[in-house]
Amino acid sequence: MKVNPNNEVPFTVPRPSKATPPERSSDNGTPNFVAKNNLAQQLASTLDVRADEVVRAKTLIADADYPDDKTIRAVAQQIADMIQPPLDVGNQV
Repeated sequence: MKVNPNNEVPFTVPRPSKATPPERSSDNGTPNFVAKNNLAQQLASTLDVRADEVVRAKTLIADADYPDDKTIRAVAQQIADMIQPPLDVGNQV
């Protein structure tokens, strides 16, 4: 058996990223606490629970045909595909 060590791969030189750093909140580099406080207020006013999704979930739970047979089979197949048989299956008596 021959092993290819990939010696033909050319050497590359690291290059600096073209990504630009985020803009600072002020010219002197000090943080903008007003923006931080505004963000904190917006976060505090955001609902933890989305009522429309709760209604959707309750509707799906009440549906006896959810999930459908096709979805159940597809999920079962994916699980079965991940199961690896033991290496000595053929040697069992």
